Formats: sequence, C-alpha cells, structure tokens
Amino acid sequence: MPFFKKETENDYETVALKAFNKLLSILKKKSNIDLDIIIYAKEYAQHYHKHQKRISGEPYYIHTIEVSIILAKFITDQDIIIAALLHDVVEDTKMVLSHVGLIFGSRVKYLVDKLTKLDNGIKKLKLTQNEKYDKLIKFKKEDKYITIIKIADRIHNMRTLSYIKSPQKRKRIAEETLNVFVPLAYHFNLTSFADELEYLAYKTLNAIS
Repeated sequence: MPFFKKETENDYETVALKAFNKLLSILKKKSNIDLDIIIYAKEYAQHYHKHQKRISGEPYYIHTIEVSIILAKFITDQDIIIAALLHDVVEDTKMVLSHVGLIFGSRVKYLVDKLTKLDNGIKKLKLTQNEKYDKLIKFKKEDKYITIIKIADRIHNMRTLSYIKSPQKRKRIAEETLNVFVPLAYHFNLTSFADELEYLAYKTLNAIS
C-alpha cells in the first residue's frame, strides 16, 4: 500500500483548478461546446458536493471533473459532459432532479435520472457481475452514453483504487472491472478505455497476490 501525504485544502483547490482547466482546454477545441454552461455545471457540482470527500480525502467534486475529462477526449456532446459533472449530484446530495432539468435541460435531466436509477438499482438488487453487465448493456438501445459515463466513472475509480485499505475490496472491484467493464468498453469500441481498465485491474490483482 503506497504512502500518500496528507493534502491540505489549498492543495485540493490547486488540484481541482488544474483538473478543470485541463477539461476546459480540451473542450475549447470543440466548436459546439458552450464553456459558460460547463463552468456553471462544475460550480453546481462543487456546491452540492462541497461537504463530501472521497476515501483519498479529496473533495468529491474533483472526481466528477476527472470523469468529464476522460469523456471529453472523444465526446463532442455538451449534455454528456454536463451529465458527467452532475452524475452523482441527485443520488448523493440534496439537489433534486427537477432542478437539474430546469437549469440544464431535459436531456441532462434524463441522463442524470437514468444514472441515478441505475446506481440505486444495482445497490438494492445486489446484482451478480453477469447481471450488472446485462443491465448496463441494455442502455445501448435507450442511450449508450449512460453506460459510457459509467465506464468513465469506473476508470477514475480504478485510478484511485489504491486508497481503499481492504485488499479484499480492491480485489472484488478489480475482478468486477475485468468481468463487467472491460467487456462493456470493448462492446462500445472504446479500446483505449478497455486497455486502461484491464491494465489497472491486473495491476491491482498482481499487487494483492
């Protein structure tokens, strides 16, 4: 288990600013993206997630920026980037879905709603890995980007998996990544996503064994 130095709030602000500037620099190259609304969405995510922290200790909203960066490298759909920034805001905060729709539009509302219901359904039903795959793959017909956002979410979670202390939990997540998210990424022709997920999963499993 690697040693991580204790970060300060100022350190995290610097990390967040650097990450968001990276996101904006990617999006500036896409002519159909309104950067003002992206900034607005990030501010909403930051405001509503402000008291939440990840296991690493960093503010939760940094995770949503990182997920958006992963997607922004190949997505030109503004609503997808906004939904990625807000993907946990209804599930994990006091922000309500109708508010999302009012501010960011019906498509973003639809995506956030589907992502929230998907996460809640997986948690409540305690699905097997095969059942999770089936549940995620079905969104290809409705809106493939629901699943693609979840794949990007898993990539960032895998990048930060070493912060989880329990070897058993890290092993479970790595195995689920190999059995569910790598095949999903290949199914959607996201080869670079699949390659990174596979590398991170095997790296975790080799370190544990």
